[in-house]
Amino acid sequence: MSEEKQERGTLRDEFRNLGENLKEMVNSAWESEERRKLQSELEEGMHELGNVLNELAANFKSGEMGQTIRQEVDQFGERVRSGEVENKARQEILKALKMLNKELEKASEKFEDSETGQEPEVK
Repeated sequence: MSEEKQERGTLRDEFRNLGENLKEMVNSAWESEERRKLQSELEEGMHELGNVLNELAANFKSGEMGQTIRQEVDQFGERVRSGEVENKARQEILKALKMLNKELEKASEKFEDSETGQEPEVK
């Protein structure tokens, strides 16, 4: 019985030692010079990436393509404000609804004619 308690104590002690060793290893790795260098390189790299992207955005914005897109967006905004886009959308929706209703009427007439046995009316 005392041998069993001693083994349990030993297991418990070994797990505690394992936990302490893992904690020490993680702390050592975190405090290491290698980790600090890696962090510094990552920070510098991200900073450089930001600079390059800002430069790219500025070049695009001031370039011909950027100016063209800006003009098109401005023109579209003006058409929206003037109601031109709304009127065009309303016309297209109305046109589509009329066509859909016309086709539904035709289908309904065919269905009714087939129910009554009459020949469908040609339009």
